Amino acid sequence: MPTPSYIAVNIDIIDSRSIDSDHRSALQHSLRALVERLQATVQQAAQPALVRGDELQFLVQRPGAALEIFWRALFDLHPYGFRAGFGVGAISTRVRDLSETSTLGLDGPCYHAARRAINAAKRSQSRLCCVYGGRRHAKLNARWLVQDFNHIARLQSALIDVDLSKPSHGKRIEAMSLFWNGMPVTDIAETLHKSKGTISTLLRRAHADVLRASAMRQCIHLRALLRAARA
Repeated sequence: MPTPSYIAVNIDIIDSRSIDSDHRSALQHSLRALVERLQATVQQAAQPALVRGDELQFLVQRPGAALEIFWRALFDLHPYGFRAGFGVGAISTRVRDLSETSTLGLDGPCYHAARRAINAAKRSQSRLCCVYGGRRHAKLNARWLVQDFNHIARLQSALIDVDLSKPSHGKRIEAMSLFWNGMPVTDIAETLHKSKGTISTLLRRAHADVLRASAMRQCIHLRALLRAARA
């Protein structure tokens, strides 16, 4: 029987030790709020955890879930910079109910790979790095995944570098999130109580078509790595 494979996602705040006490309190609030939001919106294999006050750990099985974590973190942790590490592989810890277990109590190749990915991202000064932790060598070269993620990060970083107090910013984020998850423009307009033309303009300004195309490629890359980890 094939070993289940997972994607461990680590979010590490850049230069967190240099953040003063006042801003650290705001950062802690943002991190906890992000965890709560993702618990409500993203299916996860285990309970997420806040580590050392400046790092988040998640465990998922679907590529789209890993992408959604990265996507939400770009917006919800702004203006704090972070690096993300994706580790693909199995877990070695045996537990009765994985869904009720904190990621802090788990270990295995996917977690080791995620830590290596964070270190690789630091060395290369990348927004994200992905490392394969399977026993067999993955036929897919993960550099394409990294290139796609860095491309999407640059576009999204430009998108969120605006006045966060503007009401339109929140609508743009919501529209992007719905579009990201495959909802048609007409349905997005109905959901957000905006005209189809307004939504189309928001998505066009946010390079939504480019972002979603990148996301689809990333899902393909991650699925290939997951299949290799199960082999």
